[in-house]
Amino acid sequence: MTETTKQNAELKQKVEQIGVQFEMIGMPPMNARVFAFLLLAEPPHQDFYSIQEFLSASKSSISNSLNKLMTEGVVDYMTFS
Repeated sequence: MTETTKQNAELKQKVEQIGVQFEMIGMPPMNARVFAFLLLAEPPHQDFYSIQEFLSASKSSISNSLNKLMTEGVVDYMTFS
């Protein structure tokens, strides 16, 4: 297993663990995992497709989760040019 693969597997495990904790306080599962990923990712700002690929989720579920998290003021939208 390469170092990058090992780090990615460890990050996935941590995201899942933190996501479960967020679920326990009432956050929907996908929102919890998106938020956990953004908390742990380096850099903390990630593009839509990176989030989708990491979580192996549909565009729709990631979009819905991000929109809900933005509406709640949990995450912010950034553009880079």
